[in-house]
Amino acid sequence: MRLRLRMTGTALALSALALAGALALAAGCGGSGGGGGSAAETPALQAAMEAYLKKNSMDLAVVRLQEIKVSGEQASAAVVLKEREAIHNVTVTWKATFRKAAAGGSAAAAWEVEKVER
Repeated sequence: MRLRLRMTGTALALSALALAGALALAAGCGGSGGGGGSAAETPALQAAMEAYLKKNSMDLAVVRLQEIKVSGEQASAAVVLKEREAIHNVTVTWKATFRKAAAGGSAAAAWEVEKVER
């Protein structure tokens, strides 16, 4: 039995996008793996970058973090960004450094953006 599958351009593009996403997840979401907990810190670093973009009135959204390096209270990452309401699939990559902000009371220290290189 031979299965014939016809895909339109849109369906083919969506399949390619799904495959790319699966490969990115399998690769560890772009984490460096050598930074000592970089994969665990990814959501917190991404949240810090989103807060930085909002605070500075930038209409950008984080696509993903790459080359994450965490060393104690400091971290760095290549941050891939796109326009929040993007019509086109254009991205830019910025280099960001993060530091853990002093927490008050019993709250855990949170990451915040220290510097961005465009």
